[in-house]
Amino acid sequence: MSEKKYIYLYFAILFFAIFIPSFISYGGIVADTLSYIKIADSIPDVKSNLFPLGYPLIIRLFHSLTDDYYFSARIISILTVLLIGVFSYYKKFYFKETVILLCTKIFVFCIYNLISEGLFLGIFYFLIYYFHEFFTKNKKGWSFILPTSLLFLALFLTRYSGIFIYAAILIFFLINYRKPTFKNYKKDFFFVIILSGFFIASYMLYNFLNFGGIMGENERFSVDKSSIGLDIIRNFLGVMNLANPILGIKPAHFTPITIIIEFFLFFINLIFIYLFYYLFKKIKLGSQILQLHFY
Repeated sequence: MSEKKYIYLYFAILFFAIFIPSFISYGGIVADTLSYIKIADSIPDVKSNLFPLGYPLIIRLFHSLTDDYYFSARIISILTVLLIGVFSYYKKFYFKETVILLCTKIFVFCIYNLISEGLFLGIFYFLIYYFHEFFTKNKKGWSFILPTSLLFLALFLTRYSGIFIYAAILIFFLINYRKPTFKNYKKDFFFVIILSGFFIASYMLYNFLNFGGIMGENERFSVDKSSIGLDIIRNFLGVMNLANPILGIKPAHFTPITIIIEFFLFFINLIFIYLFYYLFKKIKLGSQILQLHFY
């Protein structure tokens, strides 16, 4: 497929992001949407830290222009798709791959529904870009450190799960710290860890001082230990489903029929897992051949 066809596909994605939610029976409004709007409506006198302030704050910002919380949240979803596509095209940052990524079920679900995950994935995309520039084009110094640290903060302000991405980067740093090939990256990477950690810790402290919990843990239901076995099965099937970029069904309740459907999808997901394994194995073999050729 030529790049022009990917441009057409991108405009189709943007078109669907604008119009399709209007034809969904629930309009993209889910239970979390109401919580975000409730927090947004209470700004600046916020009474809950069940969700971080980032997404509700942006909803409130656009509400000052639209006077409608629904369209404010919808604008955020559309702008996320718009910014990612335009940025990728003009920066020549894997435009074809980016368009395909926007077609996957995770982006479709997050953009069509009024949830913070769409904005979260958009911020994560730009974080990947900065690390790509850091490792491949030697983008160093504060032009890397400051925006990357602010993106980590933005991830955490959008969803508390951003802490896990920060933790993964920290582990990556510790694993590679003593490797000679990591020597030229060590200093700037260390400053990113420290600065973004400071930003995240500051927001945690704000939450604790104002709400008594650092990530809304005091406002969530306690774990139902009676269903822990079923939860483990659902989580296992959910992890397997991550390999499938196209199809995914998440039943609200487990019944004999939904269990059969889930296990049917499980076997489909195994096919995708094998395809990914085969692809990465082929890429690794090609990389080894190139190394032999040059050395």
